[in-house]
Amino acid sequence: MLPSRMLFPLLSVVFALWVVGLSIFIILERRAPAATIGWIFALLLLPYVGIPVYFLVGPRKWDGKKRHLARTRALIGKELGAAVQAANARVSSSIPEDDARLVALGSGLGAAAAACAREIEIFQGGAEFYAALEEAIAGARHHIHLEFYIWSPDRIGTRLRDLLMKKVQEGVELRLLVDAVGSPKFDKDFMRPLQELGAEVLLFNKPKWFRLRSQLVNFRTHRKIVVIDGELSFIGGMNISERSSKEFVDDRAQRDTHLKIVGMPSNWLQLVFLENWHFSNGGGPSHEGYLALDTEPGTEPVQIVASGPDTEHAPIHKVYLEAIHGAKQRIWIVSPYFVPDVSLVSALQSAALRGVDVRVLVPAKNDQRLVRAASRTYYDELIDCGVRIFEYLPRMHHAKTLIADDDLCIIGTANLDNRSFRLNFEVIAVLYGLRHAAEMAAAFESDLLESREAAWGEEDDRPLPLRFGAAVARLLSPLL
Repeated sequence: MLPSRMLFPLLSVVFALWVVGLSIFIILERRAPAATIGWIFALLLLPYVGIPVYFLVGPRKWDGKKRHLARTRALIGKELGAAVQAANARVSSSIPEDDARLVALGSGLGAAAAACAREIEIFQGGAEFYAALEEAIAGARHHIHLEFYIWSPDRIGTRLRDLLMKKVQEGVELRLLVDAVGSPKFDKDFMRPLQELGAEVLLFNKPKWFRLRSQLVNFRTHRKIVVIDGELSFIGGMNISERSSKEFVDDRAQRDTHLKIVGMPSNWLQLVFLENWHFSNGGGPSHEGYLALDTEPGTEPVQIVASGPDTEHAPIHKVYLEAIHGAKQRIWIVSPYFVPDVSLVSALQSAALRGVDVRVLVPAKNDQRLVRAASRTYYDELIDCGVRIFEYLPRMHHAKTLIADDDLCIIGTANLDNRSFRLNFEVIAVLYGLRHAAEMAAAFESDLLESREAAWGEEDDRPLPLRFGAAVARLLSPLL
């Protein structure tokens, strides 16, 4: 047995070797420079903390899973893309000329082709969204597919589960995919009644103790999507939780936005669901019988863009950048977790400096204190260039939206942070046209009435410990 006086030097040597080895590995991963420097900084200054934290949240290698998802995408995407092109000859004429570049970018990134919906409805609160969801489930004839980051076994979660049980008893196929980390209370006892009736219920990417590594925090499905009978779908920021609805928690309910789509674009959300289902199940249903390829075309263009650790080039990130760069009149953004990278900060600054009305709305009451601290450190450099930043006062604002000019808006699951753009599975819907942009702009302006505008230099007036904590949070922002 080693003498105690030799134990500390030996541990120091072991940790030093780990730090050097991990630093080389991190450099070879070719992350963004800020993230690489952040991790090496953490390993050098706090090795006893940095090493275990890196193994918990740091690794990003996912090659085997990438190949699995790529095979699934290739299996379904080719036929669906051809069908959409054949059914949507009117798409190009329905999209404003200024937005054609964004459509082309999305397609070039491997996202869905723009498709015309017959009906689009936007929900600005949980009560109306859940009511529409329950109505849609009740009307299902063939299948119901759901994928959520959070499904709470509370009053709304239980009510929806019981409605789904009724539909399974009627012969409707049900597949429910819930993130294993986002929904820790979604346990076997809660899902057993569904499974006993024949429903398929899976937990996405469940961490295993012998290869926990980054699975606990990274590579989560942050999506909130529903597809019913292939042609009716929902996408947006709301999870299944009574925290989202005034029906259960009155004025404390989170402010959020969700979207209902009827028609051809729902096929692309079906593809997004089936990809993750195939990955989680190692098989499952093929696309045959689950795509509504003969659905009647509509007149409202929508483009579905999905991204995750399995996709190259961070598609949602690039779509956001293109929307900001292409704006001529306004860019209005809502993001609950606003931790932009250098390219987004630069894009917002450039837009404001060329005369675009750039506004960012974030919650004053944030359920993630570290993210809020980091977010505030970006205020001055944005305000200095003319960006206006507002904090929503009444409650948590959980929506993830963007409005560009008068004819484009985005609703989805992605926050403006590195985790959403590169580490988690996310999806957004890009809506082209005047009507929905105007509707979203009216909701944004209504939210501003209950917000305060941040002023330049506010961060400097805060006590030193809070400013230091915020500065440390910003250093960690590439890792958040």
